[in-house]
Amino acid sequence: MKSGESQMDLVSRYLSGQASFEEVETLEALMLEDPQLRADFLACARVDAALPAAIGEKMAVTEFRSDSSKERGKSRWAPVLAAAAVVALSVVGGLWWAGSQSPSEAAPVVARFGNLSDCRWVDSAARIATGDAVESGRRIELSAGSAELIFGTGARLELVGPAIVELRSKNGVFLTLGEVHLVAEIPLEGFGVK
Repeated sequence: MKSGESQMDLVSRYLSGQASFEEVETLEALMLEDPQLRADFLACARVDAALPAAIGEKMAVTEFRSDSSKERGKSRWAPVLAAAAVVALSVVGGLWWAGSQSPSEAAPVVARFGNLSDCRWVDSAARIATGDAVESGRRIELSAGSAELIFGTGARLELVGPAIVELRSKNGVFLTLGEVHLVAEIPLEGFGVK
């Protein structure tokens, strides 16, 4: 990793789902300008997507550390404890946030799941079925298989795992990792995959 600490902090916040809308926009702008940051982001996203299956956990763990000499002397349990704290805080924060949202604050539904083929999700507890609604701002993390998203505009987006995509609006997604295929039976104006 050759990107700066502040840039990697943004990557960490994004992958853990804690980044604000403004931070996501800042990260996107930085990645468009910096090929090294893009490479570091993809490397971290691949690790983040593969880690739950590798350690048998239900949630992804995102923890970045610099490789400085002062870090090498720390206990080998420090990263494990830090990761456990990040997971615990994420779960508690997520439960608090979900409980504090009123129905009027809910994000708009922009797509629904279509065909699902041999899907394995990064969150092994995820229960996703054909027809389930997908809200704007939701991040979909597919470890393996393929999943179709059908947008209200008529666009059909097929994710091929491993893939991470965030739905931004009815006309666009942000592809973090993987491969997507976009099909439109009618001409679509303004639909974008960043």
